Amino acid sequence: MKKIDAIIRPHTMEDVVSRLRLIGVTGMTVTEVHGISPSTATIGVFRGERYLLPSAPRYQLMIVVPDTLAEPVVSAIGRTACTEAAGDGIVAVADVVDAFRIRTGEHGVDAL
Repeated sequence: MKKIDAIIRPHTMEDVVSRLRLIGVTGMTVTEVHGISPSTATIGVFRGERYLLPSAPRYQLMIVVPDTLAEPVVSAIGRTACTEAAGDGIVAVADVVDAFRIRTGEHGVDAL
């Protein structure tokens, strides 16, 4: 099994989730996060005064899938979330040793 963490722009979220559903992803955890990097700093305006915002809103997707689905998921996220501008995000993939579904007691891929 693989755990895929993706940080994406908020306006790409709906399209990414739709694409993932088409390839068989049935569940994921979505968290609102703020990214800090040279490409995410933005200028804000409050009462006519400009100021630098060091972070930008993003969504983090956490998805655990069978090994066979990992590459299609990463590819789908990359194609769908890409705007070709700095700050599009990042996708990280890690091995998952085991998964356990609390309600049913299932382990491994059956828990997904």
